[in-house]
Amino acid sequence: MREYPIKRNHFKNIEGEKFKELVREHFNNFTEREDGTIETSFGALTRICLSLKGKTKLLVETEKKEGATEEEMLRTRKVYNQFLYKCTGFTAKERAKKLKESVKPKY
Repeated sequence: MREYPIKRNHFKNIEGEKFKELVREHFNNFTEREDGTIETSFGALTRICLSLKGKTKLLVETEKKEGATEEEMLRTRKVYNQFLYKCTGFTAKERAKKLKESVKPKY
């Protein structure tokens, strides 16, 4: 499971039904569990589970499809990164930098 930070003051863009609209826009269909977790699939990802942890974190769990073509993987990555950008407010480069900072030892 991955935790993506949500940019300060960005939550207003994804709260409530807006989050579901983003999922529908990028991945088409989805199902919502009782706990509020959204489950969908797209391209080279057979399962994508999404949930919001407060106003500051997006939790994502994915499963890859075996035997996916390179073209399918590239398209999936592009759509997935667009979705993460709209949800978190951070580009892929900024998300990578935040991840590096979070695992760096603090002295």
